[in-house]
Amino acid sequence: MTKSLYYLTRSKIEMMEKRKQRYEELRKTDMIEAAEVLFLDSGFEDTKMKDIAENAGYAKGTLYNYFDSKEDLFTAVVVKANQKLIKLTKNAIQKKEPGISQILAVGKAYHEFTDNFPRYASLIHEMGEIEQNLWTKPKTKLTENEKAYMGVNEEYAILFGKVIEQAKQREEIDKNIPTQLILISLASMTSGMLRELEHRNDLLAMNGFKKKEIVEFIFNLIKEALKAEIE
Repeated sequence: MTKSLYYLTRSKIEMMEKRKQRYEELRKTDMIEAAEVLFLDSGFEDTKMKDIAENAGYAKGTLYNYFDSKEDLFTAVVVKANQKLIKLTKNAIQKKEPGISQILAVGKAYHEFTDNFPRYASLIHEMGEIEQNLWTKPKTKLTENEKAYMGVNEEYAILFGKVIEQAKQREEIDKNIPTQLILISLASMTSGMLRELEHRNDLLAMNGFKKKEIVEFIFNLIKEALKAEIE
């Protein structure tokens, strides 16, 4: 084989491999999008792999060539939900000055996310039990989707942590409080508050309150509590 023929053959092989890779990626995307529709409509428990396969136009067995389990496919969908949340959060942070204002912006971005994308927020909440298993799973055993999920979680934590650190540097909150403690506490409070309010819409209406009023009041309490730590 001449050198020119060798390079021509190699080039064709590389082109074929790239086409195959693109084809595989498109199939995987089709499956994720089909699963997304059903998960958003019915939730994790009530969605079956056979329904996803039918919606995607593939055999059920084909799904398992790309995803280890329904949990793995669900994780891929939740990664998309978290990416939406991160984008909203970044936009909210950029509109505020560093300090407590940006900390509150993170919480309010989550509120905006649950308001604008309630079904995506529900999927993130449903991910809780699956997520617990990921923390104890050896990293070498994680699927690509599980790694992606851990990655977006880390990205969100780093983003929030940076905002908290900047507030500490500006001496707007106590430097002695561990950043991780503030991060976990505020994330838990915000998530729990918004989920609780979703179940109390009727009670709020009976008392003449709007959800937005309660949210603003609670964020003001958080703001004052953070300030109080340096007094």
